[in-house]
Amino acid sequence: MPEMVPLCGQTLEVHARADKTCDTVNITGCSREMDRTVHLVGVRCDGSAHGGCQAGCLFFFKEDWLEPADDPARPADPVEPADVEALRARLEPTTTTAPGVYRCQATALPEATRPMAGLRHYVRDVTTHNVPPRLFLRAMQVAFIDRYQRFSRNRLPERLRYKEGHELPDVRGPLTRTPVENLDLQPGELVEVKSLPEIRATLNGNQRNRNLWFDREMVRYCGRRMRVLRRVERLIDEATGEMIVPKTPSIILDGAICVGDYHKLCPRQDYAFFREVWLRRVDNEQGGTS
Repeated sequence: MPEMVPLCGQTLEVHARADKTCDTVNITGCSREMDRTVHLVGVRCDGSAHGGCQAGCLFFFKEDWLEPADDPARPADPVEPADVEALRARLEPTTTTAPGVYRCQATALPEATRPMAGLRHYVRDVTTHNVPPRLFLRAMQVAFIDRYQRFSRNRLPERLRYKEGHELPDVRGPLTRTPVENLDLQPGELVEVKSLPEIRATLNGNQRNRNLWFDREMVRYCGRRMRVLRRVERLIDEATGEMIVPKTPSIILDGAICVGDYHKLCPRQDYAFFREVWLRRVDNEQGGTS
């Protein structure tokens, strides 16, 4: 992608192997897998060649595009600015497939991946040290509970089900029409994520507020104080490639990412999107982030 060109010649650290990823295009609930691909630490798309998309996706790097750094302390060989501009110019025509329709790594995931089957991906996580043991054990616990909930929902009488067999933690809300709150939050402001009961009170039965899903991965941030990274006012629809301008902007918080606990240890670390009604502004004098 054109946004990756300025990284040429830089020495960067591998965050994780990208052997698997969630299906964020067709939203099947099933994961996808790929070969010889990694994510690098903190290297995200700035959307500069894709209409200013603000999703901030972590890049996928094929191993063929990388080489080991013999001495991480030694600066990489410089890349001529003219070469960078020439490569970017060659790549930019590939970012659109029609007027107003964009193509990027996220929209092309079905072509770059294949369906993931079985449990071998967990074995690979352990053998490649892709996840620490604590995270692996936590994910196994989640997988076991999810499987039991599905079993109880489909096979057990209602009186023997816990939370009607729904996923845990249960973040379904009671509403049919969900509320809006406009705090006009700006980058750098300190906010506190509301408690889970407070957030649940703003959701419908499909875990949504104004069509934005509150994922179970976001529960870990409830009660925490964090800085606003940016407002999300435009992003690419990964299924169609069209630019979305939401009626209700969402907020990205610095450090609030999906860690994969509830998504088969997906290493993609997508940003979580928050509605302003799920947040409360905190005066800077009251303390820092936690």
